[in-house]
Amino acid sequence: MQSTCPSFITLRQSSSLPPFSLLSSCGSISSPSGIFAHRRNLRPSLGAAAAFLWLNGRRRGARLVLRPLAVALLVAGLLVAPWTYRNYVVTDGRFIPVQSLFWVFIWQKFVMSELDMREGWHRPPGRTLAYFVSRQQDLVRSHGDPDTSHLTGPKRELHNETLYKRQVLEWIQEDPSAYARNILSNMWGFWVRAENLQKTLLMAAMQTVLLGAAMVGLWLAVQYHQLRKLRFGLLLILVLWAEHSLVLGWGRFSLDTVPVLAVLFGAGVDAWLRNKNQPRFDLATP
Repeated sequence: MQSTCPSFITLRQSSSLPPFSLLSSCGSISSPSGIFAHRRNLRPSLGAAAAFLWLNGRRRGARLVLRPLAVALLVAGLLVAPWTYRNYVVTDGRFIPVQSLFWVFIWQKFVMSELDMREGWHRPPGRTLAYFVSRQQDLVRSHGDPDTSHLTGPKRELHNETLYKRQVLEWIQEDPSAYARNILSNMWGFWVRAENLQKTLLMAAMQTVLLGAAMVGLWLAVQYHQLRKLRFGLLLILVLWAEHSLVLGWGRFSLDTVPVLAVLFGAGVDAWLRNKNQPRFDLATP
């Protein structure tokens, strides 16, 4: 849901910041994994808001831009507040706006790279998950505290997050280039990567249609001088791509960009339909 916000901002500018914040907040708390929603899901929303302020502040005046932006942030805060309070209660007073999990995803990428080197990509379904579970058990035995064995639910997740962080920092200290290689792997893996070779090829086949349609729409938008309408959608894609490249770039994460890809295609086709009967020289003026 959060990925649809650029279309609102792009088409309606500041008047659509409240729906932008509404969709962003709902998207942030609708994650299916764990009891928390991903904290990093707020970053594209905040990044888009910052970009809106930067791009429009000088042109329209900072005061005119700050007012709708403040409304957007207020709406987003009101929607996230109940979830933040819930996290405060179940974690005995920890302030967690949406989710605390972060290092586990970097840890998973290190473990996946290790499994790739040992067994290659052509492994049976479920092998990746089994390896994750095995390495997690090793981590708890080697770095865990026996006094925390009674922890369950959210408290267990918070404790395990400290273990993931400790081991990841140890791995980075031992071989900083390994993390750099993970980032490069995530940069392309964001679009197509899955747990094994078979699923990766299936993901690539599915993404070809989406990316191909988006590229056609983007090309048409450039031809008909409509690229300015898509700048926030493109920005959101770049933000999502950048943040997942730093963490874990599985192909399934690229589904976050599907609504934006649809906007790119639709905007390009709309520009073509509106202008296909006009002489080419009439299109020189944006």
